[in-house]
Amino acid sequence: MIAKLKSIEKGQRLQYFKDYYLLKCIAIIAFIVFALSLGKDIYNNKKTILNISFVNMEISPEGLTYLKDDFRTYSKINKKNKVAVSYGGQIKYMEDASNAYALSSKLLVGNPDILLADEIGYTSLAFSKPFLNLEEVFKDDEELKEILDKYGVRNKDIDGKETYIDAIDITNTKFGKNYISTNDDSKLYFTVAAGTAHLDYVKKVIKYLGES
Repeated sequence: MIAKLKSIEKGQRLQYFKDYYLLKCIAIIAFIVFALSLGKDIYNNKKTILNISFVNMEISPEGLTYLKDDFRTYSKINKKNKVAVSYGGQIKYMEDASNAYALSSKLLVGNPDILLADEIGYTSLAFSKPFLNLEEVFKDDEELKEILDKYGVRNKDIDGKETYIDAIDITNTKFGKNYISTNDDSKLYFTVAAGTAHLDYVKKVIKYLGES
């Protein structure tokens, strides 16, 4: 095309380009834009394999990467799948009763699958029993049973009597020490929603955090 344009007089080059190449160039540009747009849509439409929410705390950008991208690499999860992490707000006993009730309802149907909370957030929600009995669901997994023996937190009934383990203390894990901050340096708890449909991935997250 360039050689042909050079052989044409300057005054006629623009018209020649319009007549023979303009539509082709527009078509190529349109195709590139379409391909980029399609690629972006495919990327943004990744399948969410796990929803994690957190209350009464802040997670650093590095912590979000650790919890999402690094975990996916650790577990050899396909890049088409993603872990979603969202802020669940502040919950402080009866001061935020409506928030606690709404979040408990979501946990009972499994959205989010995992809730990270400080001691106040955990205590505020635990009475309504929205968390899985971890002793029961992990009874056949020796590695997880060992983690529960060391770091399991038992729910308490209305009389203060300890019942089953429904949380894991992650305060001293790499994730808890380096990437999470709370207002009062509270303990940090990992809980699993009673309604989760992604238990296999939940198990992988627990083992991932437990190794650090």
